Amino acid sequence: MIQILTPAASQLLSTLEAVRAEVGAADLSDDAAGTLLAQASSALGRHCRRSFGRVTLLETVYPDRDWEVVLSALPIGAVVEVTADGVPLPPERWELDPGAGVLQRLDPDGCMRRWCTRRLVVQYTAGWLLPGQEGRDLPAEVERACLLTIAAWHAARGRDPLMRSESYEGIGSTSWLDPREGSEALPPQAAGLLAEYRLGRS
Repeated sequence: MIQILTPAASQLLSTLEAVRAEVGAADLSDDAAGTLLAQASSALGRHCRRSFGRVTLLETVYPDRDWEVVLSALPIGAVVEVTADGVPLPPERWELDPGAGVLQRLDPDGCMRRWCTRRLVVQYTAGWLLPGQEGRDLPAEVERACLLTIAAWHAARGRDPLMRSESYEGIGSTSWLDPREGSEALPPQAAGLLAEYRLGRS
């Protein structure tokens, strides 16, 4: 069971300035750039089945004598508190692998032991700090995927939404998708950049 204590301050995966630079439209209004950015950020979130922004969570798990507890939200920024059966555990009595979200119990000698606990409550932060936020750590390829999506949508304005590609003899071909189709309406290059960040993928 997960409870959101502090929601993400933003879900925007880039900035207005970066959007203008990507589409080559310095005179693009704040409203127009903001709309494109919000729509693309939302589409990437749906495509990846996750929220990218940094949140604070309270997760309750029932270890049942397991050696490891795997927390649900990744990546983990920091663990604020671990409580076992209502008793806070000091940091030296547990160890976290933040990349895998694996929490292990330690004995007084620092050796791993089973979680002989009925109810474990972990308060932690997960997700990334986004562009425009101090200390941003969102992976560059995620922002790049957002900007590629925006550029494709902006370039497709006024085109037949049923068309998917254009070919130019001696030059090559260009493909695009209609953004009205939802979370899957991403350029192939953007989808490729997001492959490792998509949850629940087969």
